[in-house]
Amino acid sequence: MCLYSLLLLRQVFIQANIQKNLEDNIQTYNDIESFIISYNSSKNKLILMQKNRQQKITEIIQNDFIEKIRNIKVSSFDSKRRFTQFTSQEMLENQANMTLEMFLFYEFTNKKKKIMHLIHQPELNNSYLLRGFLQQESYTIKVVKFHQQKPCAIVLLMENKKDNVIEELNLRNKITMKALDYIGDLFRELVKPSLISFQWIYNNKQKNKNIVFINKLLRKVNSNLLKCYNDFSNIQDYFSINKEFQRCLIQKFDIKQFIESISQNVIRYFGDDKGLFFTIDCQVQDTYVKQDQKQLKQLFLNLFFFILGKQAETNNIQPNQIHITLQQEKDESNQQMSIKIRIDYEGHHLSKTAINNLLIINPQTIEELKQNSKKAFDLQLPISLLIIRKIGPHDKLTLKQNNMNKNFIEFQIFNSLEENYHLLPVISFNPKDNILITQSLPKHYSEYFDQIPIVQLNSIQEF
Repeated sequence: MCLYSLLLLRQVFIQANIQKNLEDNIQTYNDIESFIISYNSSKNKLILMQKNRQQKITEIIQNDFIEKIRNIKVSSFDSKRRFTQFTSQEMLENQANMTLEMFLFYEFTNKKKKIMHLIHQPELNNSYLLRGFLQQESYTIKVVKFHQQKPCAIVLLMENKKDNVIEELNLRNKITMKALDYIGDLFRELVKPSLISFQWIYNNKQKNKNIVFINKLLRKVNSNLLKCYNDFSNIQDYFSINKEFQRCLIQKFDIKQFIESISQNVIRYFGDDKGLFFTIDCQVQDTYVKQDQKQLKQLFLNLFFFILGKQAETNNIQPNQIHITLQQEKDESNQQMSIKIRIDYEGHHLSKTAINNLLIINPQTIEELKQNSKKAFDLQLPISLLIIRKIGPHDKLTLKQNNMNKNFIEFQIFNSLEENYHLLPVISFNPKDNILITQSLPKHYSEYFDQIPIVQLNSIQEF
């Protein structure tokens, strides 16, 4: 009899060990966290008794568990319908703000009425299936209530990684489609008319009487393609911000002549007869700089087109004038010379709402992707900020606005950009954190910023 008992105990031990290994592998493979909890009615407190296979629960583990279930929001589980994270979260916002901690308290204290809206499936042996949300993570939650010396429950959490990945891909695809739609608009509004103009020029090149008009048309086509190329460059930078964007091609050139050349192209784009004037006050003794000429050109074009877009929103019948001031600065911390650039203009104001609606560069979380998917695909200011960050001593742009629509933009660039000047990768870059607004205007002067998006490519010839 003693031998039989030993054999029986051995079989029970072997079976229990097999069961333990099986459960451990299922938990690991499916990314399941298990918790066994009890309810202390005298203290009205949930006590963690076991986490996965760990039965020694320290105060830190207990507090982490409470923090987790306090932040997990729950909604009903519908097995007949496939939930994605955002669909569920939007529905959750319209439901009661129920957390997993509250659900467990109501269940342990027999307040079923409080949780009936979450229990759509038939109750089976005090077992419930829920959806849970913790920040950007989605969970399937199984709660099984049982009794020992006191009321207890098993809580199983399984992260729905597949749903999260699918939602992320859908959002990235939605943003990409916005970029493709804008590229289509560029070809329709700028490239196609330019091709038609080239065809007309080719057909009329032998007619001397058309030479003046042909030259004027060529300048207009050149400025249109410059605008198109700059927009393509913005889009390319948005999708490759930590790759091609980080490369520098440093050249030495006269910055005053450089800005004058860009301003002439901008004037031709809007039309020589539009009364657009650029003036430059250069207070820098040595006007030659060593900079990334391509990106500095992209920066000025972005800012000029942004400013002229704001001017177009006003009913100003006066000539549109943009005044640029260049001043020498010296960084006291590293003794490095820089040029402070101030651009004065008249135009509608950029509101706080508009700044919040600027695209996040290189979004990482699903929430950031969700925000970007709802915003206009406008890259003028976001890419400008990244260029300022790359070629200057600071990553900020100052925007001063007043109630007379007289505004200015101010930023700094290095006199001499070093080739070994490398920055940390761009991750979740939110423009609102890098635009410093100072304004003296009543609230009703603030206008919404609603501009058309912008784009970039690689191999189009530099104009």
